[in-house]
Amino acid sequence: MCASDNFSSAQSAYRRHYSTETALLHTLDSIYHLSEQGRPSLFVSLDLSTAFDTIDHHLLLDWLNENFGVSGTAHSWLISYGS
Repeated sequence: MCASDNFSSAQSAYRRHYSTETALLHTLDSIYHLSEQGRPSLFVSLDLSTAFDTIDHHLLLDWLNENFGVSGTAHSWLISYGS
């Protein structure tokens, strides 16, 4: 269990005995369960470090909003990532 309320139970980074492998296994498990229930799922993986290093942050955020509909919490998270 996490020592801080700031960590999600699904958080793998900065936790002992967790890694990118455990994060991937958790994600795949969720997708498999949805599939077994006949429910659709969508998995999007983004490497934002490069994107934020090579382009004006405001242009990228506007583009993601206009072309992919990224808004609300996801948009706010991306704004904070670039700050």
